[in-house]
Amino acid sequence: MVGNTGAIAAKMGAYENLLAEQEFATQNMTVASAALEAARADAQKQQFYLERVVEPSRPDIALYPKRLISILTVAGAAFCLYLIGWMLVVGILEHAPED
Repeated sequence: MVGNTGAIAAKMGAYENLLAEQEFATQNMTVASAALEAARADAQKQQFYLERVVEPSRPDIALYPKRLISILTVAGAAFCLYLIGWMLVVGILEHAPED
């Protein structure tokens, strides 16, 4: 059992080396599996960021400020005030006594 090359004692050293290598391989496989799952989760997160929810469209026409309408409103109000002032001046001059 112990003395020759085919004995169990001679084969035990090789068997223990194989068990140690199997243990290291199992640990490496566990670490690689965890890294693979982390990479899959990361890829899944990135896929959500790249997904289009709504297709892009042309921008809307601006509703405010309506510059042209504002300018015309101010010009119209100023013209009305001018006419009121002019009518007051004409009315005053018409009723003023002549010397």
